[in-house]
Amino acid sequence: MATIVAALAACHHPAPAPVAPVAPPPAITVDAAVEAAVAPRPPTACEASWAATLRVFAAVAPRTREPGDTDEDRADFNPDTDAESPFRACAAAPGGTWSIELETLTRPEAAGHRVEGQWALVFTGRDGARTAVRPAMVDGAREPNFIDSIGERGRGPHALTAFDYDGDGVSEAVTVAAGREHEGPSEARAQVWTVRDGAIVPYAPSADIDADDAADVDGDGRPDLLTHLGYEALATAPGSGFGYMLVGPLFVAHATPQGGFALDDAVALAEADRRCSPTPASVIVPVEEGRFGVDDQLTAGAIVCARLRGAPAGPMVATIRRACGRSRPGPGPDGEREMACGATEHLLEMARRAPPVRLPPHRP
Repeated sequence: MATIVAALAACHHPAPAPVAPVAPPPAITVDAAVEAAVAPRPPTACEASWAATLRVFAAVAPRTREPGDTDEDRADFNPDTDAESPFRACAAAPGGTWSIELETLTRPEAAGHRVEGQWALVFTGRDGARTAVRPAMVDGAREPNFIDSIGERGRGPHALTAFDYDGDGVSEAVTVAAGREHEGPSEARAQVWTVRDGAIVPYAPSADIDADDAADVDGDGRPDLLTHLGYEALATAPGSGFGYMLVGPLFVAHATPQGGFALDDAVALAEADRRCSPTPASVIVPVEEGRFGVDDQLTAGAIVCARLRGAPAGPMVATIRRACGRSRPGPGPDGEREMACGATEHLLEMARRAPPVRLPPHRP
């Protein structure tokens, strides 16, 4: 054994070769621009309003489908599938973003199409702060300002435009709401809104204008307001008894560079003159030839334009009384006579009213 140990000790073992140290892997760096591009971003104000609308809609169960439903029966309110839904309206403008949002929604009849609730005009400032207001068709009304039903009644937002009328760097909003009744009157209301002290309030220069719509009539980039100048009344159609709106022509409240709205500047008067031309031969416009009666709507327009052109009220009132006083036996068995006009008192009121603007006399 000693011999073996001595032999092993006599063996030559080379020294181990030194091992080079392993370099650490290079640090991983991410370009800041790439990181920003792939990172989740917060929703825009428009996206946030649309998401809020869809959440409110999703909380209301859809109408139950029944066997034998017609195409109309299968139709239902759904802003998500309606490419022209007014709740998609959004205007990113200087100083913030204006949007239309569905705030509440109910389905009064589970088996019916009717839905109703509240819609809001929302302003989102550059700091992300949100404020809202619920436009109503009539000031102070507490009823739902959004109603959707097939063939019966509808009401809600129709259009949204943003423009900085007063030049303060924060745009105002112009909303148009519309309503309809089955076999009844249709209505519309245009309003201008601004942000003051953290709240959405009516824009003061337009507050006294009863407007139905908005459009840039002269192409200067500023949305103008369209108004009947107060010449409108809820009338009842003879025979059917259905209500309808008796109105005069639609005139223009011209948006001025100073931030106001003018009914009597050159643009507004030129538009009024155009809309009151040609002037009919008489303020009494009969229904189509061969039928008895007066066309109340066309007569209303003729009365308004004649008064704006300076026609005196007295003779006009006498003419209306003579024409509308005519009657003939009615078609029913009760013997009730059919009157020539269905809205005599409203026509007389339009004739008596002092014109808010004056147009030049008509020249044939």
